[in-house]
Amino acid sequence: MIGGLFGPDSSDSDDGEREGVAAESDESIELAGTPVVVRACAYHPQNANKVWPGTYSFASWLAERWDALPLGDGQRVLELGAATGALSAWLAMRGCSVASSDIDDGDVVHRCGATFALNGVQDRARHVPHTWGEPVPPSLLEPPFPLILAVDVLLYTPAYPALIRSLQALLEPRGGVKPRLLMNWERRFKGADDAFFDELAAAGLECFHLGSRVFDISATASRLPPILEVSRGGRG
Repeated sequence: MIGGLFGPDSSDSDDGEREGVAAESDESIELAGTPVVVRACAYHPQNANKVWPGTYSFASWLAERWDALPLGDGQRVLELGAATGALSAWLAMRGCSVASSDIDDGDVVHRCGATFALNGVQDRARHVPHTWGEPVPPSLLEPPFPLILAVDVLLYTPAYPALIRSLQALLEPRGGVKPRLLMNWERRFKGADDAFFDELAAAGLECFHLGSRVFDISATASRLPPILEVSRGGRG
């Protein structure tokens, strides 16, 4: 998720074996009881090629709390680190208006678009490339997304500063909207917790642990309470 780690974009086609791209396949999965078809591939240098394990538990967590969250018909949601677009497709199937985002890479754009088409949600889901730390595309800032979601995006500790720069822009209160990020972090690394949360606080971002390794992050200036009633504390 740092631009220099990626190769050049390749041209799109639908044959699943584009030149220079690992072979792709359509895989059937289930998220919170809903079948989803995903365009995946064997390899991507930053692992934006498959459905991460945390996606399954996060979808179940969201489904169990659906009515208490700003989700549902027409609600605007942004997913960061979308990889195959599986979670975004699932959200669109449940009525949300979704933008997925991941590294600015043509193969990721292709796979997310294919996942949306395979599930018939291309009218409610779109993909906007964004490499963390680079200027955030205007379409992700105006109008701001009230709710941003992310799963297992903390795999690479060197990428934390770039991610946090993007979060500062995306979570800035604008036009009466105070965006917040719900982040699921299943895969933990020794020492990474402290590093990430310390960098968040230094960047003017506040974090609440909602339990089940789900974190509620917003700009400190927004003065938002946790989205669900929990004890204060960011490092669960």
